[in-house]
Amino acid sequence: MKIDRPALQIAGIYALIGISWTIFSDQVLLAMTPDLLVFSWIGTWKGVAFIFATACTIYLISKPRVRIENRASWNGISEPGTGSLVLVFAVLAGVILLAGFVLVAQMTAKQRNSEIERLQAIADLKVGQILAWLTERDADAKMILSDDSLVNLYLDWRQSESTLARRRLIERLHSYKTSKDYIEVVLLGIDGDQYSTSANSEILTKLPAVQAAVKEAHTTGQLLNTDIYRDEEGKLGRVHLDFVVPLRSGSIKQELTVVIRTDPNRFLFPFIQSWPIPSASAETLLFRREGNNVLFLNELRHRSDTSVRLQVPVDEKNLLASQVLRGDALPDQAVEGMDYRDIPVLGVVKAIPGTPWFLVAKLDKGELYAGAKRDAGWIALADILALIVAAVATIFIRQRDELRHAAIQRKDQVEKLQALQLLEAIAEGSSDAIYAKDFDGRYLLLNRELCRFLGKSRQELLGRDDREVFPSEDAQRIRSDDQKTMQNGLIESAEESLPTTGGRRTFLTTRGPLRDQEGRVIGVFGIARDITERNFQEREIRAGQSRFQAIFDGVNDGIVLHDFSNGMILEGNVKVTEMFGYGRQEIRHLTIVDLSSDTTPFTRDVLSKWLERVNQGESPVFEWMAKHKDGHLFYVQISMRMAEVSGRSCVLVLISKLRDREEINQIPILL
Repeated sequence: MKIDRPALQIAGIYALIGISWTIFSDQVLLAMTPDLLVFSWIGTWKGVAFIFATACTIYLISKPRVRIENRASWNGISEPGTGSLVLVFAVLAGVILLAGFVLVAQMTAKQRNSEIERLQAIADLKVGQILAWLTERDADAKMILSDDSLVNLYLDWRQSESTLARRRLIERLHSYKTSKDYIEVVLLGIDGDQYSTSANSEILTKLPAVQAAVKEAHTTGQLLNTDIYRDEEGKLGRVHLDFVVPLRSGSIKQELTVVIRTDPNRFLFPFIQSWPIPSASAETLLFRREGNNVLFLNELRHRSDTSVRLQVPVDEKNLLASQVLRGDALPDQAVEGMDYRDIPVLGVVKAIPGTPWFLVAKLDKGELYAGAKRDAGWIALADILALIVAAVATIFIRQRDELRHAAIQRKDQVEKLQALQLLEAIAEGSSDAIYAKDFDGRYLLLNRELCRFLGKSRQELLGRDDREVFPSEDAQRIRSDDQKTMQNGLIESAEESLPTTGGRRTFLTTRGPLRDQEGRVIGVFGIARDITERNFQEREIRAGQSRFQAIFDGVNDGIVLHDFSNGMILEGNVKVTEMFGYGRQEIRHLTIVDLSSDTTPFTRDVLSKWLERVNQGESPVFEWMAKHKDGHLFYVQISMRMAEVSGRSCVLVLISKLRDREEINQIPILL
């Protein structure tokens, strides 16, 4: 099947632009827009914009090719500048689109941060209101605690059992109730009797929440309050928050208890539910943990009859309250997730000090980004207009280039002729053998150097194949290499041995496929360089290096090459490895200091001074204390001098192990 190269080029450009846009634009948006909801709707507009931009790009690519096919005068030559214009337009379109998306991302991020600050302020306000309300109730309880008259009135009633004494007791309780508009104030007597401001008061001792609070208050003697609860575990549907005050008197052995009953729906919940600015979805929730569930304490804005009724499992992954109770999110931080309606929201959670409660101030993401979506629409419109202007400008520039195309073609033909002449001059002046063959292996082009190697004229070689030039074995190998090059379409280099007029020589030959204007392989070209002398020199160098290494390892003294620039050991001979117990590779990862005992007076500072003297041109000889790999110390004599190895300045260090003290004392120790 014949491949349509223009169509393939268009598809390739489209694929390149699409892949680049998808990868890089998504990475930029993810970095600037961590909110997946925003990323989703920006991504939708990104896809629409990409389709529009690529449609313009494909139009710009395909239009000149369609015209060329309909105009034989073009002779299959594409219009100059079209590819560059398309590339410029594609880059410009990418910049315009990316700039628009970045602007939208920044705008939404700014909107999000601004809303988080507002939610933080509102949450702090609500927490302050709740604490103020609780503090006020606590102050009322303390006032009752310090009022001995209530105990005296109760004792009068117990002693006299008169109607007047009972009325006075009830009136005192009424005064407490009306002072702060409590729903009920109840006195629990010694014998379990109950005195209430409400004629229809239920027996508080039957309520588990009140029973537990009364018992704890009697035990600790402290003011307590119940948690928010429903009467009889929610059967009656009334929500209460009670404050328990233990009363003591020296004249009675048991305690009296005052229970101040409040209705959070009258005072506390209105504080929580109110929102300081107009909003269609904003809401404040109060919740706590109830076993493995999240228990919502207040009435919710978007669902009725939920106070101390609505429970959601803590395992609910995306619920804001569940994230905080599980520890996945921390209080005082912005939290993203779903609310009890399964709607994406952004919220700020606060812990209520002194209580098991948490407060969350939240806003639907739909409302949060409503303004950003509207502004994004205007930005998208501006991007589209900018793309249209860019496309029109690109088409105008391309049409202007068409007017110069004929002159450019003529000039191009002249330049090609000059290039061919220059190529021929380069080939003839090259010291390498250069040739080109057709698909069947016949020589189409060859330079003077190849003719010299083979001892034949150009006329004798043109039109002939290698079987007529080289021995049979060499010709088959050359033909096989040429065919492999044409099949794989790659440019490759390899050494080969060929017979020449000067005997068999070694060549480094570079082969590549020869292609026509359509890119089809029509032959093979080659450049062969004579490397016989170079190979001989390399063998001599390797032999010299082997002799040097044998001498280096054969001396009786240890030799170390010390890199003066970084202090590392470049090389050490066999004697050094035996003397210090390190392997050849280990030595190369050490410094001279690592081979020293580093004890007074043989410290690293003293050794540095010796090295500095070497750097100044001296060749000192001194005694030193060395350290074996296993840790034992021994004395050595060190001789140092500067040397240059492979173009690098280093210190040549000769190390001789000293055997007795007399030999040691003959050498100066310190600088």
